[in-house]
Amino acid sequence: MTAVPHARRTPERLSLFSDAVFAVLITVLVLDLHPPELPTFKALLSLWPRWLSYAVSYLFIAIVWVNHHHLLHYATEATPRLMWFNFAHLFSVSLIPLSTAWMAVSQLAPQPVAFYAAVFFLVNATYISLIWELIERTPVKEVSPKERRIMRFRSIVTLCIFAAAVHVSLRNTSQRDRIFSPPLRCLGYRFSSGARTQFAEYGLDMEFHGVQRNVQSPRNGFVRIAVCDS
Repeated sequence: MTAVPHARRTPERLSLFSDAVFAVLITVLVLDLHPPELPTFKALLSLWPRWLSYAVSYLFIAIVWVNHHHLLHYATEATPRLMWFNFAHLFSVSLIPLSTAWMAVSQLAPQPVAFYAAVFFLVNATYISLIWELIERTPVKEVSPKERRIMRFRSIVTLCIFAAAVHVSLRNTSQRDRIFSPPLRCLGYRFSSGARTQFAEYGLDMEFHGVQRNVQSPRNGFVRIAVCDS
């Protein structure tokens, strides 16, 4: 009895599955957009961080899909390595709605922006793994050396850009914390250690130990309260 060889696994299902994931991600992205409570253009314009985050993420997903679609044209067989590299790439892309929502809610705060850039760093890193699996294993007659160099150069440059964006955002975070946050507010009173007091201005009820505390304000975020001699 002769063994029946396994049929070659064509990449069509892999491409269809990937297209479906991209379509779902764009749908999830737009579901995070909500109309303003007031029926005015001013209220609509006040949501500009959400609209900007959505537009940038939509554009990035479109670019990622175009590159992915172009790259899969070189796939002749859905090998296990290719499938897992593709799953890793889709996983990184699936983080885009989360990072977009966080960045929009925080109104483009440094740390959410850093996380957003880190997600795209991961997206590009996994895309490079797909290039390595598909292009580097493709015969030279099908992919010219010039095209290979262009793909490598573009991927590495994009990777460096997003890495630099993460670094700049985190650096801005440390500078912002050092200079602006939390603001120093002198109350002009002296409290004994362990005294419990009510701060009417911020609506705070806290246990005070020492001369300085960082506390959570319901309106203004973190405030630094310093006790001064009256």
